[in-house]
Amino acid sequence: MTPRKKFPMYGMWKAMISRCRNPNRADYPRYGGRGISVCQEWHDFSLFHAWAIASGYAAGLTIDRMDVNGNYAPDNCRWISVALNSRYKRTTRLTEDAAADIRARHASGESQLAIAERHGITRRHVNGICRNKAWADICVDSTKAAIAAFVEERAK
Repeated sequence: MTPRKKFPMYGMWKAMISRCRNPNRADYPRYGGRGISVCQEWHDFSLFHAWAIASGYAAGLTIDRMDVNGNYAPDNCRWISVALNSRYKRTTRLTEDAAADIRARHASGESQLAIAERHGITRRHVNGICRNKAWADICVDSTKAAIAAFVEERAK
């Protein structure tokens, strides 16, 4: 049995090494091209696998570098959901407060287009947030507080 079939994280490991070392990859400029590397011990899959299991790896999780400018190493990595990981990208524009504000404005009748323009995102993204397809896990209390603040702002 190949490592890929025996260990689902093998593909993640190979991709992690490759995006840091292979200048022919499309994503190399965002990793190896910025100086991001993989610690020497993780070049051995068995050592990476041992760390992964000890650090909470489970199917459906992805590796995350806590410091986006830091290397892939035990002290800078963790396992999180893909949805959560997408929020930590350098290109992510929204915060939890912004998502709550979007829901509040939508609940108060503001158009999705106007909300999108206000936040510099697409109407489709606003729609996903309002329908709980994106940022679904933010606290309901945050959204309620944002609605109250928005209503108070409109009353002025």
